[in-house]
Amino acid sequence: KSLGTAALSRTHSLVFGPPDSECVRVAKAFKKALDTTGIVWRERMMMLTKDRILFLEVGEERNVLDYIDLCDMVECEVKKDAENGNDEELILRTTEDGRNCGQSYKF
Repeated sequence: KSLGTAALSRTHSLVFGPPDSECVRVAKAFKKALDTTGIVWRERMMMLTKDRILFLEVGEERNVLDYIDLCDMVECEVKKDAENGNDEELILRTTEDGRNCGQSYKF
């Protein structure tokens, strides 16, 4: 399915990522998450299109787990990871009144 379809409305439907021809950049990253054991880093595929940043499962299916509309992004910061000074951390912050409700994404 194309990302231009209604499947990427404000629902949480999983859809397939866009064709590579629609992507400006594609990269693998590790998303910082908290579970019952503490902080974990989950591998994700990130795809940048002209309108959004998409976060997908790594693998054959490339299901979209979440996305940020670029018009909702308010800040992008790169800093040294507090836990490991050799690594860098990418932080994407979104607007409070957008689809992502001010959520920060850490990679």
